[in-house]
Amino acid sequence: MNKIATDKTVVDFKAMQTAGSAFIATTGVNAAGITQTVTFSTEGIKGDLLQVYGHATVNLFDIATVSGGFGFERSSRAVTLSTGVTVNTDIVAFGMTDVSALIGYAGAASDGSDDFGLRFKNVDLALVSIAEKGGANRKWTAVDTTIGTAEFVGLPDITLGVNSAEIMVNKRASVTDATVVDFKAMQTAGNAFQVVTGVSAAGVTKTVTFALDGQKGDLLKVEADVSIALGTYVMLDGIIGIEKSTSQLKVANGLAVTQTTANVLTISGGGLNAFVGVNGGTAQETGLKLTDVSFTLGLFDETVGSKRSWTALKAHAGSVEIAGISSDSFSISAESIDVALNKASEDGTVVAFDTTATALGVTFGSVQTSVLDMKGNAGDFLKASAVFDLKVGSFFDVTGLFTLEMATRQVVLSSGGTVNTDMFAFGAGGLDAFVGVSGVGLNIKNVDFQLALFKEKSGSRNWTALKGSGDQLAIVGIPGVTIEGNNLDVAINIAASDNSSVDFAKTKLQLGVTIGRADTAILDMQGIAGGSISASGQVKLRAFDFFYAEATLVFQRGHETVTLNTGAAVEVDTLTIGAFDVTAFVGVNGGSADEMGFKIDTVDFAMLTMVESGVAPASARKWSAMKASAVSVGFAGLDFMELSG
Repeated sequence: MNKIATDKTVVDFKAMQTAGSAFIATTGVNAAGITQTVTFSTEGIKGDLLQVYGHATVNLFDIATVSGGFGFERSSRAVTLSTGVTVNTDIVAFGMTDVSALIGYAGAASDGSDDFGLRFKNVDLALVSIAEKGGANRKWTAVDTTIGTAEFVGLPDITLGVNSAEIMVNKRASVTDATVVDFKAMQTAGNAFQVVTGVSAAGVTKTVTFALDGQKGDLLKVEADVSIALGTYVMLDGIIGIEKSTSQLKVANGLAVTQTTANVLTISGGGLNAFVGVNGGTAQETGLKLTDVSFTLGLFDETVGSKRSWTALKAHAGSVEIAGISSDSFSISAESIDVALNKASEDGTVVAFDTTATALGVTFGSVQTSVLDMKGNAGDFLKASAVFDLKVGSFFDVTGLFTLEMATRQVVLSSGGTVNTDMFAFGAGGLDAFVGVSGVGLNIKNVDFQLALFKEKSGSRNWTALKGSGDQLAIVGIPGVTIEGNNLDVAINIAASDNSSVDFAKTKLQLGVTIGRADTAILDMQGIAGGSISASGQVKLRAFDFFYAEATLVFQRGHETVTLNTGAAVEVDTLTIGAFDVTAFVGVNGGSADEMGFKIDTVDFAMLTMVESGVAPASARKWSAMKASAVSVGFAGLDFMELSG
């Protein structure tokens, strides 16, 4: 306490202490015979002063609940407003030190185990009520904080690390008066507004210095620079904002829509970094590194009825980097990614954001972050999609909008036994793809595929597998050869460094795990030592104007060293096209009514295309070879001749 005299003056004990003439009062002698003293250090600038300390629980404008030890003081001083005007005021300041704060909803349990939201710890908080002396008798309220740590409570799948966090409030004088106190201007002028929040266990006086910028106007904000882990696979890093409200919602179960009331915690951010995968932040990280991420996460707890809860997320990343997935047998790149989650409650209902926004005028999120707008009739879903460019085994190449799934899977190997893996599965439908080597192969339309990459959890082995199908295929890169047809199937099962591959047939039967979906393709290949790469389809083949066949062709990719007629050895990528037990034609106009030549039954044939390896496609040499055998041969289109054999 520092009471004024009749002339409004007070003693400036702080100035005396600074000048080396501190005012020290003797309070007595303790049991050890030591004289006890108190040194007065009250600032005269605070004028008529009263301070009280104790313990309290404080509700800050329904956005935060703070509990712990507190300090209270009453003083007088001049403050600067957002208009630049200085006014004399009476101030009531309330401070709390080393306390906890809950941004969310307190449960019934006294130990906080039922709480839901974001809990800050080691908080120093200052709340001030500032009343103008004379004039218009205006009043302003402000809150500023320093925060140590934070954690999510009531959300078991979310963990949190905090670099910094703030609770900031700077309330305008009234509905008709938009002025606020400009604490930043006061600090810049050397007249910082400081509030004592209490005394630490070590006896150190704790303070909070207000630095709120009055030019930002009326402010109510919770902001944190955090690292968030959502479950096993998602990490976010950056500055987030938190809002709390109680809102009416529309919830849907199929076509049935009802209205309810819920406590809402909205967490949003923009310009963040994120990682989707495993071992994030380490040298072994595998997954997607995202930058320029914006997101809105909505957590909804019903306040009436059966107390249902819902979770929703909308996110977008401006750029994507693939980490730890690409290898000699597999490469992938992407430009952007979108994620949408609308998680149902236990009764199967989801928040119908489309109806909630239009019927109730409630919007969750912002254009700067993301707006939750998922339709209720879409039900419970999690979608992640991006435009990817994918190459598998130097044989399969596709670009388009993919979905991505990550999970822990146990798989059976061709070498026997099982292994635990982190699985990254990509799926897509209705795309265009290329199957072949070095520009020689098949262009395929309307491709559906499923790709999975498996990384051994307790070792360094990787396995890659792909199953796909397409139609309207055509060959490119082989002059003189045309292939047209439908229903091409591609199967790739790439072995690990020890030549083991995943046996999906046994994985499905023994472990009950099916990788893929019916609308893309299901991985079901048998495991073969060394792996396998193949494609097959029902096609029409014309080769060099003399060979024609309609057959189910098998395409295989390989790498060989061949010897030329010059004696030189050349490394080549190979594409083999083969068939057996087919009927073929050798001659002219094959497959038409005017064909003339030889009809061959029960033909086995193989056509080999070789492309020089390690050379740019435009400069690479190409060689072709073909060999066939048949059981019987007969003339076609030559009625005056007969041949059999």
